[in-house]
Amino acid sequence: MRKTLGPQAFRSIHMLSLLGYLGATLHGFFAGTDSAFPLTQFLYVGTFLIVLFLTDYWIAEETLTKRELAEARLRTTRQQMRRTR
Repeated sequence: MRKTLGPQAFRSIHMLSLLGYLGATLHGFFAGTDSAFPLTQFLYVGTFLIVLFLTDYWIAEETLTKRELAEARLRTTRQQMRRTR
């Protein structure tokens, strides 16, 4: 699917889906007719925490991956410079 849409559209859809989820969760928690029930509140809070954790993990993974790639490129460049001396 990512190849069909392209990476930018794919990422945009994921970001918009997170905003949509947040909006639906807030709406259900504060305006839902069943939001007074403890089980419903547990489900809202539980799923919110899971999505929050996974989003945090996703962002951390992206950040570390970019940093690791940059460090690997720097090491490669340094090694090539040493060989040419």
